[in-house]
Amino acid sequence: MGRTGAAATEREAERGLTRRWCAGLLAARRTGLPPQVLARARQDAAGVAGRAVAGSGTAAVEAILATAARLGPHGDVPVPGRRERLAASWACLAVGSAARVGGDDPHTAPFAALLPLAVPHARRADDVTLTAAFALGVEAQLRVARAMSPWHHEEGWDVASTAGVLGAAVAAGVAIGLDEAGLEEAVGIAASTTLGTREGAGTMVEPFHAGKAAANGWLAAQLAAHGFTGSRDVLAAPRGYLAVLSPHGSAPERLTEGLGEEWALLAVAPAPSPAPAAADVTAAGTDDGPAWWASSASRPGGATEGTTA
Repeated sequence: MGRTGAAATEREAERGLTRRWCAGLLAARRTGLPPQVLARARQDAAGVAGRAVAGSGTAAVEAILATAARLGPHGDVPVPGRRERLAASWACLAVGSAARVGGDDPHTAPFAALLPLAVPHARRADDVTLTAAFALGVEAQLRVARAMSPWHHEEGWDVASTAGVLGAAVAAGVAIGLDEAGLEEAVGIAASTTLGTREGAGTMVEPFHAGKAAANGWLAAQLAAHGFTGSRDVLAAPRGYLAVLSPHGSAPERLTEGLGEEWALLAVAPAPSPAPAAADVTAAGTDDGPAWWASSASRPGGATEGTTA
């Protein structure tokens, strides 16, 4: 390697793993995601949207909505399958929980934390931007999970929430247009809100993990957009994300290897198809957002009419 190439490699290393990861995700966005990735993202998002409708009447979601109504604040974000409209953070919690509890297939879990990131932005983002945000959030989440597998799971963590909060932060950050520095801050903030042990499996806490990951990731991106800062290079720091959450082993190179060229999203099983009652989530989009979100938001309960949150 020549002196120029060596210097470039050194500068790249100095940027830190987290910044390089964020830069790679945003570079993929700038160059345009491959058609097959966008198509798969729409398919997965539609599947999870249908599951969110299916889970919208469960006891866990009812409890979340009752709590939101009591504590507030009120909002105008629709919840698929419901008449209630919530503040964005409550909507992320409710819809993320509904998506996971509504999907009785384990393949739903990796995607449940990502769907609610459409909620605060659905009426302001175009289909391509929001679908790309979803795809990159899923890609980020899957790469983080792989970087800690199998050690993290064996420690007792629920990877759908621990990795999900970072995927949610990436999805929200892309949707609102954060740059590399901003996205790194969002990831740093989100990493400090990691949650979820497998002890909650089979209880209401299990879907709560996905919903809270969605809410925390959305908040992290919003804070970063307004100048809030977090830990730099939180993924690789000695007391950072990988070191603490996967102390017995990790493969950080899996975060960036082939990023933008090889897609973890395409290597996993698709999210389950929408439930029959929500089969029209793939219909044409409306003013409420992209196809896979807008039509799910209007499924039973008619969330087109404002109500109290």
